[in-house]
Amino acid sequence: MTYKDVFVHVDSTSRSDARADIAIDLAKRFDAALDVHFAECDPYLANLASKRPDEMFRDAAERTRIALVPKAEQAGTTLDWSETFARRDAALCRSVIFGTRHADLAILGQHDPREQTTSGVPSDLVEKVVLAAGRPVLTIPCIGDYQDIGSRVLIAWNAGREATRAVHDAMPFLVAAEDVVVVVINPFDREQDHGASPGADIHRHLATHGVDATINVIEVTDVSVADMLLSRAADYGSNLLVMGGHGKYGFPYVFEGGCTRHILAHMTTPVLMSH
Repeated sequence: MTYKDVFVHVDSTSRSDARADIAIDLAKRFDAALDVHFAECDPYLANLASKRPDEMFRDAAERTRIALVPKAEQAGTTLDWSETFARRDAALCRSVIFGTRHADLAILGQHDPREQTTSGVPSDLVEKVVLAAGRPVLTIPCIGDYQDIGSRVLIAWNAGREATRAVHDAMPFLVAAEDVVVVVINPFDREQDHGASPGADIHRHLATHGVDATINVIEVTDVSVADMLLSRAADYGSNLLVMGGHGKYGFPYVFEGGCTRHILAHMTTPVLMSH
């Protein structure tokens, strides 16, 4: 299993170029085609004084495209370019979700509250894509420099459906990683899911793929699971956190999932989520 088609969302925010460079690097690493989708919408409520979204963002989109084409060519990667200029958040989210459903891996950026007054990207775009796309979503933090993503991986394992999907979807990273740590979280709350020896079965499964993982069983009582994961990722020097994305999704894009949302708001390392 590998990633042969990588999708990345780009926009006019300050971190977009760095995110695109990461996407190009990963496409080169996995010998994958790259689908770059520029998508933004009116950051203000549409009114009579508003410009059309395409007028607001077309120059930024063209500058991004011109910069990325030679980088992709140099990396030997096929680049497919598309654009969405929308009036409303819902339309932008639909376009990004549509694009991710036709890729093996989607790359998005963490919301940066410092740019929320000028950016036309919905603050909850990542959550909506994680829950609706049906594809693994790699989210890049809005601060920091990230290279060699996936060489040191931390897996959040609760033996649930979402975590199972995330491990499967992250396998191209896992088989090439130098170090993989599986944190088994509160297994005795769900003994029927973990089996007689928590962590033993996921360790065996990873080993069949050639992944020699370290298993850490942790009971979390004094802090939240989300804060524990962020702390452990920092302690281990992980450059990728793999976990299931949880929440409730309904009209109009209602999202509830405290741990998932907390991780996406406070992450300091790239996170791969599947739902």
